[in-house]
Parts: sequence; C-alpha cells; structure tokens
Amino acid sequence: MKINNKIKDYYLNYSKNILWKKKPKKSVIFDYKGNRHQWFQDGILSPYENLIDNNIKKNLNNKTAIITVSKNKLIQEFSYSEIDARVNRLINHFFNGYKKKKLKVMIQASASIESAILMLA
Repeated sequence: MKINNKIKDYYLNYSKNILWKKKPKKSVIFDYKGNRHQWFQDGILSPYENLIDNNIKKNLNNKTAIITVSKNKLIQEFSYSEIDARVNRLINHFFNGYKKKKLKVMIQASASIESAILMLA
C-alpha cells in the first residue's frame, strides 16, 4: 500500500469521531503541483453540532465554552447555553427575514464573540 493510501485511510478512519451532516467517502485529494490538498471534499461538517450541541447533550450547559479578552482587558466567559441561545437568535433572524429566498451571506466581523456566533450559525 502506498504511503498516500495509508494517510487517506488514517484520516478517513479518524473522521468517524466527528459529527457530519454528510459523511465523507474520501479523506484527502493531494495536489502536489499547486500545493492545495482538498480535505473531506465530499463531506459536510456541522461546527455547531460538534462544538455546542454535542456538549449540551453531555449536560455541560453551564460550563464555559468561550472566554474572550477585549482590547481593554475585559474578560468575559460564555457558557454553552449562552452560545446556543445567541446562535439560535441569529439563525431565527436570518430565516424570518429571508424565508423564501436562498441567499448566500458574507459577513465581516472583528475578532469577537459575535464573530464566533456568526461562524456557528
């Protein structure tokens, strides 16, 4: 077995530890000329399910999920429940405003709790 196949098999096997919306059948497509390898191209991830929902199901609702430190050194902690509520508010805002339209949305946000919420939504 070639080394590339061993690597592909290893990562495909390891991917079973992740929650997928659509499980991948391929782990990596190597492109040595362009140095742009494509990972799990045929799979669809759900960061929200992996990072938030999974921990809520483990009863970690009130545990700290994210700690932020602002420029003026203000430290804030956000629990899994708080992150869940914020993500759901944002999703509901998008769906209520654009129910029948299929839009792709691009959002610019600074490094903040809001940008983390946007990425999970």
